[in-house]
Amino acid sequence: MDPKAEKLRHFGCVEESKASLKCIEKNYNDPDRRSICQPYFDRYKDCKQEALDAIKRERIRKQKSAF
Repeated sequence: MDPKAEKLRHFGCVEESKASLKCIEKNYNDPDRRSICQPYFDRYKDCKQEALDAIKRERIRKQKSAF
């Protein structure tokens, strides 16, 4: 697994990712599947953004402590 994916997994976005994929699979033949699954997509997107922000904050914190 690539390091970025591992960090996202560490921050807990796995469940949100699985839920969005499950929704797509469940509603695959529905032409309105995008709007049906949009809440799942939004939760995953928000989680991923929070995880990436946390990674950035951690990197900044480590850089400041090095000096």
